[in-house]
Amino acid sequence: MKKFILVLAALTFSIVAFSQGFEIGIKGGLNITAAGAMKDLVPGVQIASKNTYNGGVYGRLKIKLIGVFVQPEIVYNTRGYNFDITDPISGKTINLKQQAYYIDVPVLVGLKMLKFLRVYAGPNFQYLLKNEITGINDIGAIANDFKETKMKKANTGVQIGFGMDLSKFRIDAKYDFNPTDMGSPFSYQGKAQLIKTSMVTIQLGYKLFGIL
Repeated sequence: MKKFILVLAALTFSIVAFSQGFEIGIKGGLNITAAGAMKDLVPGVQIASKNTYNGGVYGRLKIKLIGVFVQPEIVYNTRGYNFDITDPISGKTINLKQQAYYIDVPVLVGLKMLKFLRVYAGPNFQYLLKNEITGINDIGAIANDFKETKMKKANTGVQIGFGMDLSKFRIDAKYDFNPTDMGSPFSYQGKAQLIKTSMVTIQLGYKLFGIL
C-alpha cells in the first residue's frame, strides 16, 4: 500500500504540472448492491442484496486538453450481503449479515461536456479494513458445516459513471464492480462462498474550493 501511495502521489504531481485548474471537495452516498454476485454458492444458501453507504473526499485536475480531467478520490466504503442458510435437518433458516469496511482509492479519467455533464471511468483500488458477520450465534446445528474465513486484504475494481455539476454541488451515479473475486466471508459444507461485488453508487458532493 505504501508503494501505491507513492506512485499515486508522483502521478498526481505530474498531472498538476500539466493542469489548468483544480478542485477539492467532499462526497457521500448510497451503494445499491446487486444480489447473486457469488461463486460456488452451495444448496441451502441464498443471497440477498444489501444497501450500504460511502463517504470521502475527491480532487479534480483539469489537464491541458479540452474538457479532460483526472479525479482521484479517497472514500470510506462499505459492501455487504445478507445470507439465508437453511438447516437441512430442522428446516430452520439462519440469517447472516456480512459487511466489509474498505478504503477505496478510485483514479478516474473523464470528459466534461456541455459545461455541467461529466462521463468517466477508471480503476478502483480497495483496501479492506474490517469484515463482520452477524448472526453466527444462531447457526446452531449447522455449526460443524460452517466456518468463518478471511476476505482478501486488497482488490482492484472498476468504476464507470456520469455526473452533473450544479453550482458547487456534484451529483454522481457510478457502476462499481470487481472483475475478480474479493475473497470469502465464510465456507459452508466445505465450500467457500466467493464474493464478486457489483453495485450502483449514488453520491452527492460539494465543492469546497478550486480553480476551474
